[in-house]
Amino acid sequence: MTPESIADLERGLEALAAAGLKRSRRTLETAQGARVIVDGREVVSFASNDYLGLARHPDVVAAVRDGVLRWGAGAGASHLVCAKLRTRRSRRSLARSCVRRPAPRR
Repeated sequence: MTPESIADLERGLEALAAAGLKRSRRTLETAQGARVIVDGREVVSFASNDYLGLARHPDVVAAVRDGVLRWGAGAGASHLVCAKLRTRRSRRSLARSCVRRPAPRR
C-alpha cells in the first residue's frame, strides 16, 4: 500500500469514529444463551445460536463429550476434500426422525 492509500484509510476510520459508527470488539463473559454478559453488562443476545436453550442440556453435553472422545475436536476440512465422517449419515437420520420422515437412500 502506498502512504497515500494508508492515509485515506486512516481518514475514513476517523470519519467513522466521529460519526459514532466505528465498530469495536466486545468481550463475551458468559456462555451463549438468550441472556449473556458483555463487557460487564447483562444483555439480551439476538445473535446466539442457542435459541432452543439446549447448549447446556445434560444430554447434549454428554453427547458432545462422547463425540469428542471418539472423534476428536478438530473441525477438519470439507468432506469433499478429505471425506466425510461415518457419523454424517446418522445425523441426517436423526434429523429426519425428528420430523417423522425416512432418510433418503443414497
